[in-house]
Amino acid sequence: NEAFMKNMDILSEAKLRASYGFSGSQSIGIGATKERLSSTYSVANQSIVIGYQPSGMANPDLKWERTQVTNIGLDLGFLQKRINFSVEYYNKLTKNLLMSLPIPASSGYSSYNTNFGSVENKGIDLDIMGRILTGELQWNIRGNISFNRNKVLDLGELDMLLGGTWSAIDGQNLSVAMVGYPIGAFYGYRINGI
Repeated sequence: NEAFMKNMDILSEAKLRASYGFSGSQSIGIGATKERLSSTYSVANQSIVIGYQPSGMANPDLKWERTQVTNIGLDLGFLQKRINFSVEYYNKLTKNLLMSLPIPASSGYSSYNTNFGSVENKGIDLDIMGRILTGELQWNIRGNISFNRNKVLDLGELDMLLGGTWSAIDGQNLSVAMVGYPIGAFYGYRINGI
């Protein structure tokens, strides 16, 4: 509605958007910062006895993971908004990821809840919409495409973190998290063929 836009027949809307902020995830299991016990049954003196055993390793330093997001977008409308175009760039950085890391069973536990590593997601979203018919019969067409790049930035002292198993090949891990690669990258042997 600005005066300098009134005589422009082609461009009917131009809007620049930007945002920046932080958010957190508190997806920490109840009691994950405390030592936990679970009941167990055993036989003593030819009778069943209920006892208690440790069931979860405590981590009093456990905290929220933190995500920093930057977002910049541009919306354009042409020919009285009959053609609309939108492009958006985002960069999302998550630090202190909440993870349950596997640990040797000889410790008495199978995993340990901790804050660990950082991951980056960035990409571009493109959207285009056209209003072909605007009378009693209306016809709109719309298309979009998104590009996202995910990358592990830090794994602390670990070189890699294996995940995803397939029991058909004796529990072989199928994916890996390694610095510089996407989360869940396929991991396996290189072969020449069969």
